[in-house]
Amino acid sequence: EPKKKIKVAVIGCGSVSGQYLPHLSKCPAVELVSACDIIPERAKERAEKCDIPNQYPHIDKLLAGAEFDLLVNLTDMQEHEKLNRQAVAAGKH
Repeated sequence: EPKKKIKVAVIGCGSVSGQYLPHLSKCPAVELVSACDIIPERAKERAEKCDIPNQYPHIDKLLAGAEFDLLVNLTDMQEHEKLNRQAVAAGKH
């Protein structure tokens, strides 16, 4: 019987995501559900390449959008604490 997949949202669709997303998209335990970036075209491009159904231009829209179990933060290091705290406050891990 197939196990439940972990629904994953990714924030930050710049160069680092080019390393993470191909691996995550091939992982049998992962379902990529959302991509988010402050440059909407980057989120759209990564989402199309990795068959991710939802794209968002801001973390507020991501957190209010499609349900997910795990947030992978690939933004600039300076943004991690702020964005991670916002996600945790919204009940996301």
